[in-house]
Amino acid sequence: MSSSEPNAHVISGQAFAPGTSHAHPAQLHLNASRTLVWIVTHDDGRINERHQLKRIDLEPQLGRLEARITFPDGWLFITNDTTVFDRLGSDRFSHFRHKIQAFSPRLIGVFAGCILGIIAIWKYLIPVLATVAVWMTPPAAVQAIDTASLRSIDLTIANPSRLTPEDTQKYIAVFETLTDHIPQQQKFTFNMVFRDIPGVGPNAFALPGGTMVLTDALIDEFGQDLDLIAGVIGHEIGHVVDQHGLNLLYRSLSLYIVASLFAGDIGPILDEIMLEGQTVLTLVFSKRYETDADQFALDLLVKSGMDPTGLRRFFEALEKYDLPSDLLSSHPLSSDRIKAIDAFMAQLPAGSR
Repeated sequence: MSSSEPNAHVISGQAFAPGTSHAHPAQLHLNASRTLVWIVTHDDGRINERHQLKRIDLEPQLGRLEARITFPDGWLFITNDTTVFDRLGSDRFSHFRHKIQAFSPRLIGVFAGCILGIIAIWKYLIPVLATVAVWMTPPAAVQAIDTASLRSIDLTIANPSRLTPEDTQKYIAVFETLTDHIPQQQKFTFNMVFRDIPGVGPNAFALPGGTMVLTDALIDEFGQDLDLIAGVIGHEIGHVVDQHGLNLLYRSLSLYIVASLFAGDIGPILDEIMLEGQTVLTLVFSKRYETDADQFALDLLVKSGMDPTGLRRFFEALEKYDLPSDLLSSHPLSSDRIKAIDAFMAQLPAGSR
């Protein structure tokens, strides 16, 4: 049997006999009519059976990895000669993918497409996933998040409040006045608690299900200004009503979900990248959520008959802690929030100021 034919196409590589791991220097032959394929080994001159081109299996080539051709009789041929895709032409999709992966000016277009895809995922897909997840979360699950979060806070950073029930009664009354003026379709199971949290300072925060925590330091420093306390509470109510906490949680989880869908198992390097991505996401959306919560508080204070400038006084007190820029902060600058409150007050009817 002749090892070659006139005008046959020849590709160099390595061949492996069925069931063996010994590599034979070999050539892949394709006849001129492009119908038959066979292997010729150099070391012993063996020629395997000629096979119909349509019966061999040309595996897809990834990047610069070698091409692998499997024959029906079990022989395996491996080559780094990328012309094998042109010669055999048995996997047009693999050939097309290889051409894209090869370095060429078209790679710039592929890279640009990837960047646009990432931007689209960031801007559209992740918000949609988060919104659907929030919508599908039952109230009982959100309440469970509040209960577990508050228990964790109590076990780690918080002490029982030093305030007596008599001390907190007037702040609870302000809280109830504000929640009574929330539109009916936005009603949540609101609850306000007090905690002594060393190192946090005069602060307040809301959990996704409607539990609000006011620190003793907030009452110690600003407790005599009920309009200021009302502004802080209204701001936290805004976070709950607009479900900012739950949205931010699901947006962070969506990054991992989308990355897993495209990349499979997330390794250590990609895990670090995802962590940085979550940090950026938190900075971006926290600023937006803080601004939205400020606006909600101002509207609610006006509806409740309270003075919106109380919230302004709170930010004036915090202005001394402002950084030169809000670039690395999860909150807008207090000075910017004061300007927004002034703009809001300027738009109110004269009798409402």
